[in-house]
Amino acid sequence: LDTFLLSCRVIGRMAEIAFLREILDRCAARGARRLTAEYRPTPKNGLVRDFLPLNGFRATADGYYGVDLPPILPAEVPIVVRVGTPEETRTENAQ
Repeated sequence: LDTFLLSCRVIGRMAEIAFLREILDRCAARGARRLTAEYRPTPKNGLVRDFLPLNGFRATADGYYGVDLPPILPAEVPIVVRVGTPEETRTENAQ
């Protein structure tokens, strides 16, 4: 994983986990069996220091983080995708 950049306004709203899950799922669908990432500490990104370990990545001997695919991510993070207009979604939820 080369670059995973998000606005600080997005971090903490679970969007970062949804994006990571999608990346991992797409990699697995294309046959990848492992994803490697690097956390580079800077004065501005301390907020996400634990992001990779909290999402199934393990520190490797060479200083990177890796996760075997298919991903095993925290189950308590629900991701719901609704397709359609707000009116369709309202009707769908009422049934």
